[in-house]
Amino acid sequence: MSVKKTFSTSKTTYEEAILETLTLPEEIKDWCKKNPKFLEALKVVVSSRFLHLGSVIHYPKDKVFGIYSYDYQIKNPKFKQDFIEYSDILDPTFTLYTRNPNGSSKWVKDIKEFFKKFKGYNKGVSLHHLSLEELPTAIKERGNWAIKKGEEFKKTGIRKLTEEELEEWLDKVRQIKKETKWLSYTPVEEAGG
Repeated sequence: MSVKKTFSTSKTTYEEAILETLTLPEEIKDWCKKNPKFLEALKVVVSSRFLHLGSVIHYPKDKVFGIYSYDYQIKNPKFKQDFIEYSDILDPTFTLYTRNPNGSSKWVKDIKEFFKKFKGYNKGVSLHHLSLEELPTAIKERGNWAIKKGEEFKKTGIRKLTEEELEEWLDKVRQIKKETKWLSYTPVEEAGG
């Protein structure tokens, strides 16, 4: 995974567009802009393998966000969730827990470390790998969409948008966000909630 020209001033990148659609607090989006290695470890920006489900779950008690994606390129496709832990609001730092082929770093840790630190998230089924039935009800429809799109993309591949098409699409997203109540995240009171 490579985010070559992340957040340049002249051209919008695919990663910028996906980041814009994520229903995360602006502080996390700003963190991604300043930390390209953090951004490139997020599954949802890797379109050649993952589809973003448009859902972020907030676990305020643990100061954790969960981001859903669908891994459609593996033999048995499945839904996955990365976790972002945040610290003090006055001087925010963020740690991403994921399975990163580039290894761990100060801000990107292996998902196993998350489950060691936050034991409540690993009861019953792992919240990292989910079936359609295990997804929260609110995003099952989007999960069905991802399954169909994943099957289509495996057969046809993904058509890369031109810069103009990407800008047009991003303008539509920004307009929708402006005209509607864009929920920044879905709060959940306890782990696995």
